[in-house]
This record gives sequence, C-alpha cells and structure tokens, in this order.
Amino acid sequence: MHGSVAMCALWFLMAACSSGDGDPAPPGAAGGTSAAGASGGDGVGAGVGGKASGGAAGVAGGASGGATGSGGKASAGASGAAGKASGGAAGAAGKGNGGTAGAGGGAAGKASGGTAGAAGKASGGTAGAAGKASGGTAGAGGGAAGAAGSAGAGGGDTGRPGPSNTGVPAGTQLTKVDGDLVVNAAWMAAHPTGLPAGAGAGVIEAVDIFGTVRISVPGVTLRKCKVRGAQQQLGTAWTSLIYVTVGSAAKDERDKVVIEDCEVSPSFPSAGANGIYGWNFTARRNEIHRTVDGFGLHYFTHVEANWVHDLSYFQADGTPSHTDGTHNDVVQLHDVKNGPVGAAKHGGRNTIIGNYFQAFVAQDVGDPGVQATKQKGLLGQGFDHQAGAVIMVNASGENTITDNWFEGGFMPINAGDGDNAGMALGTILRNRFDRMRYDDARSIGGTNFALSPRLTIGVIKAASLVTGAGTADANRFSEQSTTPGVTPGAEVLVRAY
Repeated sequence: MHGSVAMCALWFLMAACSSGDGDPAPPGAAGGTSAAGASGGDGVGAGVGGKASGGAAGVAGGASGGATGSGGKASAGASGAAGKASGGAAGAAGKGNGGTAGAGGGAAGKASGGTAGAAGKASGGTAGAAGKASGGTAGAGGGAAGAAGSAGAGGGDTGRPGPSNTGVPAGTQLTKVDGDLVVNAAWMAAHPTGLPAGAGAGVIEAVDIFGTVRISVPGVTLRKCKVRGAQQQLGTAWTSLIYVTVGSAAKDERDKVVIEDCEVSPSFPSAGANGIYGWNFTARRNEIHRTVDGFGLHYFTHVEANWVHDLSYFQADGTPSHTDGTHNDVVQLHDVKNGPVGAAKHGGRNTIIGNYFQAFVAQDVGDPGVQATKQKGLLGQGFDHQAGAVIMVNASGENTITDNWFEGGFMPINAGDGDNAGMALGTILRNRFDRMRYDDARSIGGTNFALSPRLTIGVIKAASLVTGAGTADANRFSEQSTTPGVTPGAEVLVRAY
C-alpha cells in the first residue's frame, strides 16, 4: 500500500526511488542472527513447514527436520512447499511433502519426507523419520523411494492454497470476542490457560474477533480465528488487523509467534485497513482478503501456504503521494530504520514459500470503478483490475521467495526502489506466474518495451537478485497459463532498469 513515490510509480517503473512508506516503523534494534538452523531462520534454504521448521541443523515445533526438510501440514525439501501438499525436487503425494527425492510411496498421508521419505506427522532427516519425532542422519520409517507430485512445489496446481485448505477449517465452532485483543504481558498473566480458558498457555483458538489483534510478547499462537478489525469505517487512518511487534532485529524469533488457519478480513474495509504486519512471526494457511495490502513484512518472518486475494482499492489514500488512490500490494517488504541486513540496518530475511497470491482489486468493495480511471495508464489489455504488485520490495534484503503461485499485478515482483541499490535482495526461485496484463508500449530507461514479454520481475540495476534464469530453478509462467501471448511453462522476463 505505502510504497515510495517513484516505486509506486513502478508502477511507472522509474529507477530513482526514495523509500518512505507511511507505515509504523519498528523499534530500534541492531545486529541480527538467524535462530532457526545454520542456513537461516525457519529452515531457509533447506525446507520449512506446517507445525515445524528445519534449518541446516533443524529446529523443533511439533516436529522438525534434519538436513533436508521439515514436516507438519505443509513443508518443503530441496525445492519448496505449498498449501497442505508440497513437493521437493521430485514432488510429494497426499498431504505430505517431499524432501530431495519426494515423499509418498511408503510414506503418504500427512507425512513429509527426507531423501528416502518418511511417515506419520514427522519430518525427515537424510533418510526420513517417523511419528512426531525429528529425524537425524539415519531416521526411520521412510518409504523406499517416494512418489511423485507434478514437478515439485510450483510445478503444477497440486496443493495450491485456496478455499479448501486455508482459513478457519470447516466445522470449527467459534466463540465471539468483542473489541481489540492486546496480547501483552498483562494479557498473558490474566489468561494463563489461553483464550478460551483451557486452550493452552499463550494460545488463542477458535475465536471470532470483532476487532484487531496486537501481539507484543513471544509465546503466542493465534489459531483457527476470524479477525474482522474495527467495527466502524476508519477512513484513511492506517491500521493492521493483526500487528506483531515481538523482539527486535538482534535475534531471529519468527517461531515465537504463530498465526495459522485464520481468516483475516475487515468488516469495514477502508483505505487504511491492512492484513498481517510486523516482524518475528510465522503465518501459515491463512486467508486474507478485502484489505489494502495483504502482508507487510519487516524482518524475520515466515509466510507459508497462505491465500491472499481480492484487495480493496480506495480513491482516498492517507499517503499524500498516492494521488491515484491506494497502491495495493499482496506483500510489501518494508525498509526499516533498525533492521538486521547490512551496515545500513535494512529490513529483510523474510521467507515466502508455497503461497497463492492473487494481485487483483475486489469489484464489490471500495472504489473499483475509480481505479479503472485513476490508474488507467497502468491497465493493460488483458486481465484488468490489477493490483500494484504481488510483492513490492522497499530496501529489504536477503529474502527467500520460492515455490509460490502468483497471479496479476502491474509488475508482479517490483524491486525497482532506488533504495534497493547496492543491496543483495535475496532469492526468487521456482515461482509460477499467470493472469498477467499485456504490456503497454512505453520506454523505460531508454529501452522500448513495446514488443517485449511482460515485465514480470523488475529490479534496479544496482541491486543483486538471484532468479535462477536459465536453470531448472527459473521462475516460469504456469503450465496451465491463461495469459495470452505467452508459452505455458516458459521463463518469465526479468528486467534490470
């Protein structure tokens, strides 16, 4: 929502951008180390998931993995994960996930596999593991070789998050809670067994919250809840339906707050109402809709198997530079003043894996008709009502964005902010793109893009970004692409400008 002036002109794709997003800045903190495994928090680079996550050395949730992956309801091995079913290099079956060689065969159901597969709710080490245990080098209970998904996470539609596997599970009985939940030390002391009583220490489960949620202490799980936000129209005042402000950039604590299986949607959508924002949290299998932005990520977050769709556009926006209305993004990676990345202490080290992000503006809320006029120069000939971006990168580095399904967006991945200059922005691999607009004829940085493929990933030249171009890890159009003029399964266009 709150991108910089030129960035949101990406949107007109001007390279000289200044940051400044209007969103609340996190408190000051310096330094930054990864707490979840040697290769990064929450299993970055090795596989993460569901109720547990594994780094190079592995960490525990309900179950955690060794060298290759981790389990729960959705986790990834070497190649990534998605929804409640994700694949590694060879894919995975059932509700399980694959490690290097996939899972299934002798290890199906809710299992996740290491190299040879694994059973139960466990996650596998090198040879897989069973039960609720975490796997070491040898592991136990794996199948002989695993079975296939289509081509690993992102290689097809199997396991893609959506209405059947995100949000509050069908049949869940919810208890109504009126007003905002401010979860701090005082709240924890007043609710020693959670909410409702007996849910568990720090657990808020199966409640229907007619207000916002603010979490400022670790050890909190928000599960199977509906979050409806303020029960009145807020106009352009900024708010987030869930806002997590735990710890600092000095330590990766993304496993200390978990938001899972929730529906986040405002009763009264407004130009300032956003979805889940903050730092040091894990969000998985949530449905977010009717907000301006879906996620606002500062640093040390893990976002997996979520579904974000139908964003709300409004003509009036609280950001003065947004004269054309709200700039809707599914995810905004924010710059901060005291983050963990580099000498300048930028934000970053977020993991985004196995999500389904649809960057379109809802037609039944806000001012969608005005958007068609105000942002007409950005509308293409194809799928109109595009939101600004699937992921907007504002001076945020060392992020991992893999094995997702992305649809729409004027530029789906927009890393053109001038403040990204000189930064290592991270890794964007094996994502699938679809339902994109036709390019408008225009000149960008002296280059005529009138006859080029769609501008799918844009990055300022002075920044580095790993996209796997020309390799099996490249980002591609969906194999079932409905975007006119592209070859299904072809590599997307990455532009440095």
